[in-house]
Amino acid sequence: MIARNSTFIFKGKAVDVRQVGRQLGVRYVLEGSVRKAGDRVRITSQLIDAATGAHIWTDRFDGALSNIFDLQDRVTANVVGAIGPKLRNVEIERARAKPTENIGAYDLFLRLWRCTIP
Repeated sequence: MIARNSTFIFKGKAVDVRQVGRQLGVRYVLEGSVRKAGDRVRITSQLIDAATGAHIWTDRFDGALSNIFDLQDRVTANVVGAIGPKLRNVEIERARAKPTENIGAYDLFLRLWRCTIP
């Protein structure tokens, strides 16, 4: 995680997510947009793998401007609740895809794993 101020250099610019990931030194980028129509607002969010550009998660939130703070709280809760499990799954798959470099460590892992499975 990085400070939100670090991202201000990209505000309002069309940038490549991979470039953003390299410049900020992050693996994932959460991006979003806000659109307004009358008294309604739509917020879209998406979590992107900065190395591949693949979309991991996306969602859309609609609400009334008169309840903008409630909408903001709902968006925050939903984003935090959704990306945690998604990132966990992505990282597990990333680890599974990596070749085993240290067979001794892998043997210890298998022994521990066997003890934890009911």
